[in-house]
Formats: sequence, structure tokens, C-alpha cells
Amino acid sequence: GGGGGGEPVSFGWGRPGSEVVVDPQDAGDPPFLQTAAPSGTTWGQYVRTRSSFVDPKTGFLAGPWAECIAWAVVFEHMADWDKMPQYPQDGVVGPVLEKLEEALRRRPLLDKAALLQAVDKLEDAAHELAEFGRPMPDIRQVVLFPRTDAALSLVRCENPQAPGSHVMVKVPPMTQPEQPLLVPVPVQPSKSGELHSGKVPFSIGSLPGVAPRTRASTALYGDSEGDASSECCMGEFDGEAVQD
Repeated sequence: GGGGGGEPVSFGWGRPGSEVVVDPQDAGDPPFLQTAAPSGTTWGQYVRTRSSFVDPKTGFLAGPWAECIAWAVVFEHMADWDKMPQYPQDGVVGPVLEKLEEALRRRPLLDKAALLQAVDKLEDAAHELAEFGRPMPDIRQVVLFPRTDAALSLVRCENPQAPGSHVMVKVPPMTQPEQPLLVPVPVQPSKSGELHSGKVPFSIGSLPGVAPRTRASTALYGDSEGDASSECCMGEFDGEAVQD
């Protein structure tokens, strides 16, 4: 399911309620993937947490890779990357797309043509945002409707963008427990390049502040006790049921 792009329901942060440990980054990641994502990890770590897929509403790529590509486009427009020794002559976005294609080659069952077409649409919209400030459609991820009273119209779900925080999701009618829901991620790409997530404000292209093998919720939100009541709420969003 998930709009023809593959497997949207992949909880790389662990199932909701479980603790997250940040894995070491891949030394082979291109320069932009070694910078910070809204999760506080590197983009390279973040894109490996969940599946990316084609959003059935927009036809754009959705999931972590979509966020990474859109923010890479913003950074390429706003930064003097050609003066930064870590960036090769082919720029910021090119090596990111090559890394995505490398990841796709390891997943032979995915519809690569559909995914790459969705990548092109997303990238074009990100250039329009970065250059002219034209808004993009929201990038969405998948959450599971929790095992709770199905009569509820507003439920608390794990924030797919950053462990240790949560989002409030407006639930469509007739949603069943553990049904996948598409939800906009709280931190969307912006022309300014400002990335504010939890207690860690930073600009796109900066280095991550979460050390490998640390508890992500502690590093990002100061939640040393793991007390759910102290979790940061990142906002209220409309959920849309995933049609398989």
C-alpha cells in the first residue's frame, strides 16, 4: 500500500512508546547527509529510520528522504556551498540523490520509476520554494492510530520526525486501532532555512547535536526519566487513513 511507493509503515525509531538509541552515522554519507535533521541526528541517520513512499494526495515523495531532499535544495540556494571544502563540484543535492538511488538499488521490489518521478516533482517544488518562496504541499509521514478508544477524534501519537516528542492527530471517521495514518510532519521546509525542533533550534546545514549511542529523547528534549507527561507536543495535525 502507501500509494504505489512501497512500505510506508516502517518504524525505524521503534514502535510507539519504545526508547530510541541513535546509531552511528555512515562514514560514506555525502556532506549534506552528515548535517543535522529536525530529529537532531544527521540526515543520513534520519533517512534510515523509516520508509519513504509516494504520497497518494500529491504524487510527491513523502517520508524522511522527501524532507532531506527538500531541505538540501533550500541549503543549496541559500548557502555559499561552493566555498565550503566539504562540498564537491556537483553541489549539495546531487550527491543526496545519488545516495537515494543507491538505497533504492538495495530494494529490488520497490517501484523505482514511480519513486524517482515523485522525487523529481518534490525537487521541482523545493526549488520553487527556495527561489521564490512558493509554498510546497506538506511532507507527510505515517503514524499508527494507537490502541485506544476508537470514538476519539483527537489522539496522541509518536512524532515520526523526532523521538521523545508527540503530535496530536485529528482522526478520520471509522479509523481502526493500529491503522496507518498519513500526517504532516511538524517541521516543514522553509525558505529561511531555520529548523526549530524541540529544545534544539538550529539552521539547515549545521552539525548535529546528538551523539551516537545516546537516548534520543534525552538529547533532544531533556527527558531523562522517560516520563511521557514531560514529552514535548509538536502540534495538532489532520490524519488521513492509508488505503492499501
